[in-house]
Amino acid sequence: MTPSGQAAAARAQGVFLDYLPRLRQALLRAQEALPAAVWASRLAPDMAPLLEQAEMAVNFALRTHAALLAQPVRWGPAAGSPEGVLRRLEHAIAVWQRPPSPVVGTCEDGAGRAVHRAPPDAFVDRYALPNYLFHHTLVHALLRHAGLGLGKADFDGIHAY
Repeated sequence: MTPSGQAAAARAQGVFLDYLPRLRQALLRAQEALPAAVWASRLAPDMAPLLEQAEMAVNFALRTHAALLAQPVRWGPAAGSPEGVLRRLEHAIAVWQRPPSPVVGTCEDGAGRAVHRAPPDAFVDRYALPNYLFHHTLVHALLRHAGLGLGKADFDGIHAY
């Protein structure tokens, strides 16, 4: 493992192990407090609904781990329901408990219809983490819009208001 690959894997591990549990808490709160119809809500007609946004966030965590190893993604449980997404999320946390090692020199992942290839540091910092945070943020926004009392502290675990 190169020093930059090792550092990239450590950064990714830190972010995923910080943010995946926060995503879990938000999804559990939504399951308890909001009607089932909320999982189909969208910010815009051409955007994926809440359930898919949550699944995509979790999937980015799994895809990142796999790309750093140049291995197939270990998807874990099916994620076509809120319960399934939560089970897959638990699987993603377990996967990230062990950092990817050895990290490859070039990571690769599908980016829509494109294929993204980059060294581990650029892959993590400019592709994987921004994409994970994009989908996590959309989940947060959709839940907030649906009336769930979420704030910035729920998202980052740092702020207090």
